[in-house]
Amino acid sequence: MSLLSARRSRRLRRLRARARDARGFTLIELMISASLGITITTIAFAAMHFVSVNISQTDDQVHLDQNGRTALANIMLELHSGCISPEARPIRAESSEKLIKYINARNEAARTESAKEEEAHVKPYLHELKYEEGSEKLVEKKYEGLSEKTEKGEWTFSTTPKTRVIATHIAQVETTEKKKIPIFRYYKYFEPEEAGYEAGMLNPTPLSGGESKTGLSSSEAEKVAKVTVTFAVSPEEKNYNKHALEALTLEDSAVYRLTPASTAESPAPQPCA
Repeated sequence: MSLLSARRSRRLRRLRARARDARGFTLIELMISASLGITITTIAFAAMHFVSVNISQTDDQVHLDQNGRTALANIMLELHSGCISPEARPIRAESSEKLIKYINARNEAARTESAKEEEAHVKPYLHELKYEEGSEKLVEKKYEGLSEKTEKGEWTFSTTPKTRVIATHIAQVETTEKKKIPIFRYYKYFEPEEAGYEAGMLNPTPLSGGESKTGLSSSEAEKVAKVTVTFAVSPEEKNYNKHALEALTLEDSAVYRLTPASTAESPAPQPCA
């Protein structure tokens, strides 16, 4: 083979090699590449969605917890200020498991230098806090106290209340036996003639009048020394998390007592004593 022929042969091989390199991808190679790209993109979006939903669920749970605890704290602050005077009777008749009627007061004296020596102005209020099962709300009606008192020295209140919603998405807590726990429960001190009597101790059995349709009688209401508030806050309805969040159960109690209860056999301790 001559030198010229050898050169032509080498050039021809190089041209064939370049042609093979420039031929592109086959259909199968393109399909495999596209499938891999789609799979990677899907995984990335799924991970982003999971993180986004998880953050939203956490935010909703925190929001649920804050709202529920704030509502309960406000209710308890109101109840704890019910002993306006020694031997006051904060709880009113007709209070039941879904409605509590109570009085409380706060000091509304002016906070100025010139008012330091003025007598504290105690402003009483009558509250009606009701659980509306249909709308799942706790609604409060607040009646302002008037300056006039009755002949017995009791406060009188305005007939026009201020209404506000204390909390929403409220439900009664259920026991393991599927029995609903009352929103409001009322307790009194043991009396000597009662079974299980212990001097100076609160009777752990709630007053049965609170579960009746008419609520507590006047005589029962006068003896109430402790109120327990129990409810659950349900999460708001959202498609992505309504089955993921659990209802938050809250409970607290207010004891009406100014001094430690006496352990003397008689008489039985009284509220706000």
